[in-house]
Amino acid sequence: MSIIACKDQTGARSTSDRWCRWGAKRSLVLLITIWLLLTAPGFAYKYDLSALADSIKNAQVDFSRQADVKDLIIERGGARFVLGSGTLTLTRPIYGRVIAAVFVGKGEFTLVPPNSAEKFMFSKLCKDSVAAWDFKELVFFATDSLIENLEQQYTFGDLKQSGSQQNLLNSFGEYVESEFEETFSAYILPELLQSRSAGSFRARFKASCGNLIFIYDPKEVEEVKLYKHTAADGQFFPELISSFHSPEQYQQSQWGPDHENKDLIDSLEYDINGKIWQSAKTDLQIKLSFLPSQDDLQSLRFKIFPDLMLESIRITDENGDSLFWQKIKEEDGITVYFPQPLTKGTRHSIQFDYSSKGMLAKTPWGNNVLVSSTTWYPNYGYMKRSKFRLTYACPEQYTFLSVGKKLSETIEDGFKVTSWDISDYPVAAISYNYGDFSRDTASAADNIPIEVYRSKAHLAGSSSMLENVLLDIRASTSLFSLELAPYPFPRLLATEIPSGHGQGMPGFLHLAWSTFESQLTPSDDAFRAHEVAHQWWGHLVGWQSYHDQWLSEGFAEYMGAWYVQRKYLNNEKYRGKFFELMDRWQEDILQSGGYDIWGNRTAYHEGNDAGPIWMGVRLASSRSADYTTLVYSKGAYVLYMLRMMMFDFNKRDDSKFTDMLKDFLEQYSWQEASTPDFVRIAEKHYGSKLDWFFDEWIYGNQIPTYRWSATTTREPDGRYVVNIDVQSDNVSPTFRMLVPFTVLMEGDYHTTVRLDIDQINKRITLPRVPYKPTKFIFNPYKSVLCKDTKL
Repeated sequence: MSIIACKDQTGARSTSDRWCRWGAKRSLVLLITIWLLLTAPGFAYKYDLSALADSIKNAQVDFSRQADVKDLIIERGGARFVLGSGTLTLTRPIYGRVIAAVFVGKGEFTLVPPNSAEKFMFSKLCKDSVAAWDFKELVFFATDSLIENLEQQYTFGDLKQSGSQQNLLNSFGEYVESEFEETFSAYILPELLQSRSAGSFRARFKASCGNLIFIYDPKEVEEVKLYKHTAADGQFFPELISSFHSPEQYQQSQWGPDHENKDLIDSLEYDINGKIWQSAKTDLQIKLSFLPSQDDLQSLRFKIFPDLMLESIRITDENGDSLFWQKIKEEDGITVYFPQPLTKGTRHSIQFDYSSKGMLAKTPWGNNVLVSSTTWYPNYGYMKRSKFRLTYACPEQYTFLSVGKKLSETIEDGFKVTSWDISDYPVAAISYNYGDFSRDTASAADNIPIEVYRSKAHLAGSSSMLENVLLDIRASTSLFSLELAPYPFPRLLATEIPSGHGQGMPGFLHLAWSTFESQLTPSDDAFRAHEVAHQWWGHLVGWQSYHDQWLSEGFAEYMGAWYVQRKYLNNEKYRGKFFELMDRWQEDILQSGGYDIWGNRTAYHEGNDAGPIWMGVRLASSRSADYTTLVYSKGAYVLYMLRMMMFDFNKRDDSKFTDMLKDFLEQYSWQEASTPDFVRIAEKHYGSKLDWFFDEWIYGNQIPTYRWSATTTREPDGRYVVNIDVQSDNVSPTFRMLVPFTVLMEGDYHTTVRLDIDQINKRITLPRVPYKPTKFIFNPYKSVLCKDTKL
């Protein structure tokens, strides 16, 4: 680097010194100007991305390019748009390509969901199990080869058919930004920069079902989506009414592929530096390094906390050059663009700098709660495992706690600075908590360190609650470690949060304030053990997609109840609490309508009528709030039914069930498992096919009502024959279930058999018994989720 000197060799100022200083000032201004240009978003880009984004947002109809069309068919992802008769108007080119068109006339939209679960949800939200709907107007954006093909097929000219086309076009993007709260052009612009093979098709139209948006995007795991403009509680929002794969992906199974990975990057490593000020304002600097998994990568989309100070956001590449990004104020995502296509397998990094005044919210107790426990840093993909290094500063009077191994703690200028490492094992998510805490410690099985932190702002409740919570955390960790698989992380740290929920992170728990408030009750025990169980179900073994989340939440819910059963096995007062928890699950599942205690319409429940467990988060819909009821409670009950189908009643042996769980954990450790993966493990340990069971309880939503009677006949040899007649209601004729049936006999004898009920009306004759039956118990131990009545 050269340096301008403004003195002669003697050090005295000369007449030319004024010129030298003037030249230096000009050089400085020039350097600053060059720096600003170099660091300005889009400087190194081949095209002006900001201008292109504006062009997409303000796309213009070209009335000089119209064509009369008749019976034009557009097919994408199994959906069919038939433009029966009318006028098709193209838009003006953007980046040399026409990417949108408006149709006015008569058309029809048809769509057949690929399986019974999708058809159920479709019918529930649209009152039709398939779509065959007329429309009069259609706006579509197509970044594949569709419009190019149309230009070859039709002759476009000025047909003098001007009208509402421009308003229709404008309303598409406006609706996405106002109701989806997403930057509309952020979905189109990346596709303009890519090849046409990566293009999508997005359409908006009005039909008898309502105002609809159809999306076919081959980059998504579920390529096909249909949204409906929905009203609930006086508010309008776009509701996802159908989402599934392209038709060709259902050739092997009606539920689609077991596993599918469309991630554009892999091997993610985060280096996070954060600072929390006394005001709770948060500053973050996050470096993310990654390997592209494909060539020609020009953009990435991340999930991120929506309430960021937009003016504070700066995103740079590994050279410190600013990158162009798109995000509107309320958006929970951000799209980042690279000036040059990235090459597969070459490590790159980007750095996010931003601030937020809303990331931490003040509570009535005076402390702060992290509003979003997992999107405070930019997330890529769906539960994608990554490595992390974390350094955080907070006011020195507070304690900062995080996922990972604590490396150091120092005091610097009134702030406590701690460093953490999570690089030995990639994890799907990390989080933190900070505040003024009381602390207690213990060791679980295999000397696993346990630490529990209770907020000092929590004034109510017994002072012994910290010890009570620690007891359950330690005991449940020990139970699962000894019975299932060794605890997978170096330690377990549990913290109170001033909120009403819990969340299990890798080696780190958020526990609701209420669990530090309540005295020792089985319900609280189950809640704490549920979050502990996520160390195995959710982190050691993850889940593949939202369809499979019951493998985490349903399993953790059941483990919580299992812990209660084991804890109180010899406690006369609480021995029956396990079945009380099951009664609560059943009550939730079988409910048919109802509100929460405040009469909140958004908390309306349909119970099992909301849909199959397979629908995951989509069970929280405009019709009801049943995600937790079914994914958690029913998912747990399904696991219990499987346990009871494997249970040896004569030997009182549970080993087949626990062996199945151990095998599942071993086979899929540090992987994302799918429901079919679990089915294969379950069939291995059950000893025969279980497709019928999972079709009914995971992919379906029938629950039987059994009406039964039993008669006894004494045979000439003195033995007794028991005949059982069972009528099945509220299920299909092919519904099958194995229901335990216990016969109590004179002399304090008993036997338990399984009734294979696979018909609407069935008589079952039991093997002869040597003693006179005195009592019958249908479905002992609540082994099957059902209603039953003795006739």
